[in-house]
Amino acid sequence: MERRIYQPTEKVARLPVAVALPADEAIKAIARTGHKRPWGLVKRDLALRALRGCRDYNLGLWQGRVDAARGTGYSDERFAEAYNLGYHEGYANYESHRGGWHPTIRAEFDALYLSS
Repeated sequence: MERRIYQPTEKVARLPVAVALPADEAIKAIARTGHKRPWGLVKRDLALRALRGCRDYNLGLWQGRVDAARGTGYSDERFAEAYNLGYHEGYANYESHRGGWHPTIRAEFDALYLSS
């Protein structure tokens, strides 16, 4: 099938390009409070949350979903880590995550990207 490029929604287009992480000292302070988890795990969780809130990750996520839905091959097309992580998650988890989408989102996605 011919490859289609994901057209970002207004919500995705408004996301910041990158989200900054707190300094290591602030992360260690966060780790000491609450459940007292190792600071490395807290830093990982904060980094993933920051990536998921940036534009490149969401562009990659939805492009991966479009490619998986249309049956095109897996493609690492950018060097941006956030984009590639999003693309991988969107492509690899498309089938399992599709069932959890709101029916309106699923219908819009199908109309835009699965119609010939």
